[in-house]
Parts: sequence; structure tokens; C-alpha cells
Amino acid sequence: ALPSGSSAMTTVAYGFRNPMYIRCHPSVNVCLASELSDDSDSFGAPEKVVVVRPGSMYGYPCCITNSVNSQYNADGSRYTCSGVQPAAATVPLHDTPFG
Repeated sequence: ALPSGSSAMTTVAYGFRNPMYIRCHPSVNVCLASELSDDSDSFGAPEKVVVVRPGSMYGYPCCITNSVNSQYNADGSRYTCSGVQPAAATVPLHDTPFG
């Protein structure tokens, strides 16, 4: 929360491709987001529901999940995605639970 009268912006988390319907529940101090991780079946990517954790990385643009890469390094090796936060839940591509 921002101090009263403050207009400061703070980056809480990064690496979202297209977060949708972010919902925060202050009574339990948690925020959730539906994340649209890919537009095609080319990487076997699921859509996901994530718990938004301060300082966390969610993958975009190089990783779809902590085990699914969407890009390679300049030398052709796979980009390492082990630091990407895991999804709280996944759903099949194009079946994200909106609303």
C-alpha cells in the first residue's frame, strides 16, 4: 500500500506476458492473476493462475513456465527458466478462467 497522498509507483513483480483479472484479497494478503502465457500450441504452454509475489519473475519473454522455454540464447542453447515462479494452477491453452 502507498502512504496516504503518495503517487510513487513500485514494481511488485515482472515477467508477465498478459496478466488478466488480477484480484487481491487483503484479509489474507495475497493477489492472484490469470496469465495468458502463449497464443499458440507451439511450446505446449498452459494458461496459468499465479500468486503474485513481490520481487518474483513470471517468465516473459523467454520462459512460459519454469520448465517451458520459448526462446534460445544467442549460442543456440536453451534459456534457463528455473528461476520462474511456478503457477498455482494451470489450465489448457485458451481455457483461462476469466472473470
